[in-house]
Amino acid sequence: MKIKAQKAVNLIKVFNMKYDNSDVNVSFNLFDKIVLPILLYGAEIWGTEVRTHIEAVHNRFCKYCNEFCMLIAMTHTMRHRRY
Repeated sequence: MKIKAQKAVNLIKVFNMKYDNSDVNVSFNLFDKIVLPILLYGAEIWGTEVRTHIEAVHNRFCKYCNEFCMLIAMTHTMRHRRY
């Protein structure tokens, strides 16, 4: 489950790089639609046992979004800087 979710996260990363997507809302919307169903599959049965896996994937994704958006912002600033 964690491996499949991480593969889906990697697809979102590829999408962001390919289409130069700096909109965090789009990234989180994709996460909610693609990754979250994978993570929550069977959660009613497992209970809270897999909560740490879910939180780990989500935290890694949040960290990635923060770093990626900062990188895009820096790149955008550098492109439009006048010397």
